[in-house]
Amino acid sequence: MAIITLSRQTASLGDEIGKAVAEKLRYDFVDKQKISDALENLGLPAQAVERFDDKKPTIWQSLSHHKKKFIFALRAAIYDFARGGNVVIVGRGGQVLLQDIPGTLHVRIVAPVKKRVKRVMDLEDCDTEKAEHLILRSDRDSAGFIHSFFDIDWDDENIYDMVLNTKTMVVATAASLITAAIKAPEFKESFAHV
Repeated sequence: MAIITLSRQTASLGDEIGKAVAEKLRYDFVDKQKISDALENLGLPAQAVERFDDKKPTIWQSLSHHKKKFIFALRAAIYDFARGGNVVIVGRGGQVLLQDIPGTLHVRIVAPVKKRVKRVMDLEDCDTEKAEHLILRSDRDSAGFIHSFFDIDWDDENIYDMVLNTKTMVVATAASLITAAIKAPEFKESFAHV
């Protein structure tokens, strides 16, 4: 009944790795869409989810009661997904919200900017400048989201149990490392027993 949280940089292959891990372990894969749907089911309008989800809020949004409602609903959604165990939760601050929950493996997927730019160029069929802009904006938004909502540095390796660099590592290798790690005794205790 283990839980895996996965934080990833854009174009680091994090989503692909998360899906491969979930498939290999037969775990539920919880991504942005599933979390957004859960937030809407908790009564948060789609516009509110889009306004705050994985973005640094503006100064006015930071002061609003909407931010508090969003974080309350996000915490409830992440806890609901985690409660059942056997889940891979991608992004949305799972590594912070579940940081003290036994049986949780926190993984960070990174890659050098140059490698990520090439991946974005191939995926989006765009030039280097646009790819760099997309990566910079995404990294800034993700870091801002984690800092604004949790007062944590997104790049602080101390909040992760494992950091994998996909500069040369392929999806299958990264997935194998994560599936091996989650079977370790320290990840056997589950959220349900807390």
